[in-house]
Amino acid sequence: MPRLIVKKNILNLITEAQLKIVFEQKFQRQQEQKVVFYWLQASIRFNQCKRTF
Repeated sequence: MPRLIVKKNILNLITEAQLKIVFEQKFQRQQEQKVVFYWLQASIRFNQCKRTF
């Protein structure tokens, strides 16, 4: 009986770890997209400034 509980706990830990990894990957991707977005905005603003001067 205790062996079954241990096995179950290990499986729970593994699935938790997998979920955490997936979540962190998604979060990282969002951060990267934000950086690209801000970079694009900055370059657009820079080009607008160049045009006005």
